[in-house]
Amino acid sequence: MYISIASDVQQIAHDLARYSARYPPSASNADICASMSSGILPVLVDASFLLHSENFTILECSAEHGADAVFSVTVEYDMSLSYVKEIARLFDLDVGSIRRVSLYVI
Repeated sequence: MYISIASDVQQIAHDLARYSARYPPSASNADICASMSSGILPVLVDASFLLHSENFTILECSAEHGADAVFSVTVEYDMSLSYVKEIARLFDLDVGSIRRVSLYVI
């Protein structure tokens, strides 16, 4: 289950990085993060059976426009409220959070 959750978190990071290319060059990084957090992130998380939007945080958004445009998104999924943490505890494992970074180069 942990691997599936990590995979879903990575996929959402990739989707968010690609989605950030929709924002105009005038948009600030903070505005991009806030917009994605309240807009597309819940939609993407709801498509996953294992993830819950209240455990997801977009930590950083960075958009560099120009000839070599690069969009970067850093996300974190808190597993402390997840049933996976309880299962891991049975095996004496500690799972805290999963952090992923994704880059989208245009």
